[in-house]
Amino acid sequence: MTMGRLLTYLNMVPKRGKVKKVTANRRNRSEGWGYAKESGHALENKKAAELKENEIVAAKLSRIIFGTSLGLAIEVEAGGKSAKKVTDVFGKKSTSKTDIYASWGGENTASLSLKKSTGGQVFLTSVERFCDGFEIQFESTVPQAVREALDLFIGRDDLNLDSLMRGKNYFGPMHTGSGGLLEKHQNRLVGATIVEYFPQKWLLLIKWFQENSSELCEFIFSRGYSLGKKDFSTHLWYFVEEEEKKYGIIDSIFKISDLSEKCSSLSSEIVMSKKNGGSTIQFPFGFLQMHRPQGGNQMQFHHSYDKISSALR
Repeated sequence: MTMGRLLTYLNMVPKRGKVKKVTANRRNRSEGWGYAKESGHALENKKAAELKENEIVAAKLSRIIFGTSLGLAIEVEAGGKSAKKVTDVFGKKSTSKTDIYASWGGENTASLSLKKSTGGQVFLTSVERFCDGFEIQFESTVPQAVREALDLFIGRDDLNLDSLMRGKNYFGPMHTGSGGLLEKHQNRLVGATIVEYFPQKWLLLIKWFQENSSELCEFIFSRGYSLGKKDFSTHLWYFVEEEEKKYGIIDSIFKISDLSEKCSSLSSEIVMSKKNGGSTIQFPFGFLQMHRPQGGNQMQFHHSYDKISSALR
């Protein structure tokens, strides 16, 4: 990285001006998460039943996936609430990324990841588990500097910001719920603060994301921590009925390998967000943010129908 390129990059960082306030989300997150899971399972069971009971629907799906109506009976499996966990790369049990398994004649198969909204969480995990899982899935090494940068951006329970910052300024907004700085409330640093004081770590993190954009897409949408290939998702199925009326009904299927390949050519879109001092990292398929669901900061990847459909248009 030359000094000229470094200065160009730093000039893209949001400048510190008047400190903004971030309004606390007053929605009951536990209730919202519970509803999302219940409604998601209900949609899985509904679509699985349609495929089993309606030959027209099953034939339409085979035409989308294979380019032709196979003329074979379909076998469908959807776990819903009772979905069994699968063997993972750590030798334990994890949830598969697949919601519906479909098979025509036993040989022509598709593993569908069903999305009932145009955006939302697609992968929630700790930094350590993310890095270890990525290394196993793709037989590669996540550099220590990348792990350290993720620890700064996502945060850890044992991260001592006072010792780390030593009186330096924070570049993130205020958090109205706590009345203090967002970064101190979340025990992490936003992108602009990392760029100011740890520029090389940030540059290495973004560079690693960009160089592994295809694998990251496959990891987040297809593999997750599943060990067996039969549990990898092959397609994203967006079926959105009522959440965002501006679209009307969405019924779209995307091949994950196509999206993964496209992410490689769109890797320059992996950048720090311009809002809130760079509190998220943007990706061609969505974004990454810090999330603290029940104590313990985690990486939360979000999917975006708009970005995915635009990338594969």
